[in-house]
Amino acid sequence: RVVVKMRRLPTLQSTFDKNNWVYGRGCNADSKNPKITPEFLLDLNRIERYCVPSDATVYNNKNKVYRENKQNIFNPPYVVMKECPDKEGVIAGLFHGNAVTTTSAFVFNGMTDDDKKVLAAYLNSRVGNAYLFLTSSTWGIERERLLLNEEVMQMPSPYVTITKEQKNRIVSLYNQICKKRSALMYIDTTNEERCIDKLFYSILGLSDFEAEVMEDVCDNSLSLFALKDKAEAMRKVTEIDLCAYAQRLCQSINDYYSNSKTRVSPEVFVPNEESLKVMDFRIKNLINEERTIKFVFYIKTVLGEDEYLTNGNLKFEKNANCIKIRNA
Repeated sequence: RVVVKMRRLPTLQSTFDKNNWVYGRGCNADSKNPKITPEFLLDLNRIERYCVPSDATVYNNKNKVYRENKQNIFNPPYVVMKECPDKEGVIAGLFHGNAVTTTSAFVFNGMTDDDKKVLAAYLNSRVGNAYLFLTSSTWGIERERLLLNEEVMQMPSPYVTITKEQKNRIVSLYNQICKKRSALMYIDTTNEERCIDKLFYSILGLSDFEAEVMEDVCDNSLSLFALKDKAEAMRKVTEIDLCAYAQRLCQSINDYYSNSKTRVSPEVFVPNEESLKVMDFRIKNLINEERTIKFVFYIKTVLGEDEYLTNGNLKFEKNANCIKIRNA
């Protein structure tokens, strides 16, 4: 539901088109149609989140030639994003040096420096990571790879609803992160990054519950793909976890059926010295009339993250003791 809601927002693509901003992949090597021979190339291994070192370049000592790219796309500074996320997620930063990048990275340019900082912060944010992880056709499924036009540029645009105060705050936090990361000794920037996350949740119009969903994607789904059995999602579920889940589930049910004159409340029971945890739901009738109410729990099979991609694409075969589902 969160992804469906975010898909209704204007996209980065529409914002770039409206403002004549430029984006694209890095230069493609082509000896048959040589156009440019750059002196320096951006070292992809040194692309860092938020701020890329100005000296993160390598000399093109082999005079390798490339196809011509979009005009002014490499004018410094520009936002560069690695095509392949790492175990921590998306890698995007602002680069102030003079160098071109290859097709293993995406480049964004043409906006003000403050807008570039907003974009770099957004791509690195937890909401940006969660959205891309849920909607990507390959990241978390086949390999760590993102598509520029089909996925990154279809992200909801924060520029449509962002206020001047929110932008100034993100830019200030961005500058604090870069200042700390440029220090000789490592200084943790988690607090600044979490503040940026909260700002983007507000900018995109997500409720506290919807923000929790995106946080859960990063903490569990994304980390499970990257860290496997060492991920937080693999630890044993506690009674506190179950109570929080039960409360959240009942809140969603009550919000959805707000006009039904019923309320659902949870009760969690954990037997002593048992691994079994029981979650009981109680339904309360809010009107002074006798009613027959059914509470049915079911699992809905979907492709991807919701039914948006599912309709008509799954086939069900009922056997004696099971239901077989296959992708049509």
